[in-house]
Amino acid sequence: MLCGGGLAETEAYLLADGSDDAARALDHLQCSEDAGDFADFSVEDQASSYADYYRA
Repeated sequence: MLCGGGLAETEAYLLADGSDDAARALDHLQCSEDAGDFADFSVEDQASSYADYYRA
């Protein structure tokens, strides 16, 4: 859910925030991105998946 606004937008927000929590979240995102976890990520697909899950 952290990337609901988009990956690049979330990274920019966390960079601008500058807090320790934001830095940890950004590091986690970057490690996940390096591992390929976001290879097929799209906001639209993720939102649709959440909508389907929470309707069930």
